[in-house]
This record gives sequence, C-alpha cells and structure tokens, in this order.
Amino acid sequence: MSRSSSRRPAWTGPLTILIGLAMVLAAGLYVFDTLASAPRAAVEEGRKVIQDLHRVAAAFRSGSVTTSFVSYATQATGVNRLQVAELQQLELFEQTDEATVLWGQLALPDLVVRARAPVEYGYYVDLEAEWEFQLDGSRIRVHAPELQFTRPSVDVSEIEFEVAQDSLLRDSEGALERLRTGLTQMSLRRAKDHIPLIRELARRETAEFVTLWLAARFVDGDDFTVEVLFPSDRLSLESASDRS
Repeated sequence: MSRSSSRRPAWTGPLTILIGLAMVLAAGLYVFDTLASAPRAAVEEGRKVIQDLHRVAAAFRSGSVTTSFVSYATQATGVNRLQVAELQQLELFEQTDEATVLWGQLALPDLVVRARAPVEYGYYVDLEAEWEFQLDGSRIRVHAPELQFTRPSVDVSEIEFEVAQDSLLRDSEGALERLRTGLTQMSLRRAKDHIPLIRELARRETAEFVTLWLAARFVDGDDFTVEVLFPSDRLSLESASDRS
C-alpha cells in the first residue's frame, strides 16, 4: 500500500476539533443547568441560618429571647420540661403509732415501725412556666421557674421493714401495712425536703443548657456568662436586702 493511500483525509482534523468543542460546551451547559435548578428549600434554609445568627442584644431588643429559648429547649429535650438533677438516696422512713386505753387515761407504749429503701428522685424546671431573661452587660440573668420533682421511684425489691419498738398490746402487722401504703406520700415529702441538696446542681445544669442555646443561636453567644436564679433565690435576696 502506498504512503498516500494511508494518509487520513484532510477534513478529519477540523471535525475532531469541533467534536471536542461540542463536548466542552455540553459539559458547561450541564453545570449551569445543575446550579440553576438547585433546590429552593436549600437556598431558603441558608437564608434562615443567616437570619438566625444575629446578635444577643438585637434579640433582647426584639423581645424574642424567651420565645426562642422555650422553642429550642422543647425541641432539644423532646418534652416540655428540662431535667436538671437526679438524686439517689437510701431512705429511712419511720412511723410512731400512739394509743391510749381507759378513755385516754392510760397511754400504751409507742409502736415504732421503720422501712429502709433506695429511692431515686428527679428534678426539673417547667419550660411552659414563666421564664425571664435580663441582659446586663456581658451577663445574662435567667429567672427560671421553681424547681419541681417527678414521682419518686422506690426500689420495692430492696425495701426492708422492721418493728423498731414493739408492744404486746399493739398490732405491729397493721402498723407495718400502714407504713407500706404510706411510702409514696412520705417519699413525696422527702423529695421536697431534698431540694436544697440539689439546688446548686440544678442551677449549674440550667446555666449550661442556656449557655449551649446562646452559642447555637447567636453569633456572639459565647461572649456572655449566664446566671440562673430560682424564685426562692429571689425571695432570699429580697429578704437580705430588707435586713440590710
């Protein structure tokens, strides 16, 4: 075969160039179309993020701080309460049964019954109750609702009953049964009595939660310290002020 017969036609070079240009143009059109058809939801979400990331002082001026916090907290916890403390105690419950005979003229020996059991207490603040936020320079004072408690959980498998002081003239079994049925009410009273033990823990937990909210919601949220006050704290401060 001669050298001239193996040579490519002259028109194949320009054709190759045109095909390459067409491919580049098609790729460019595809990219443009993809960008042009970006989901509107993503764009709107980006705008929302930009709008949300405003400053703390502006939020206080708009009066939207409390509403924004309650909305965030409810979504974060999944309920309308913020769990702030737990307490596990080995409790001793005691009842003294007194009685008299001869129309009250003769007192019988006291009957004392006891029950020991592990009890778990849970404490929370209500997100639907009244919250108040005050901005003071670089400090945010949070007036939170009063601490509340859930129904105490008594470990019935570990309860130990005993008759601490018996009497031959008294019904010790009946006294033990009355103690058993009254454990729930007694544990509720203990839950209230234990609030001073967990108050500072609850204060720290609430402050930490508010701090996380500030950091997530505001561009300058990390610049502020949080102070949490419960209603009983306010009463104590007012009493101290009156005494001074």
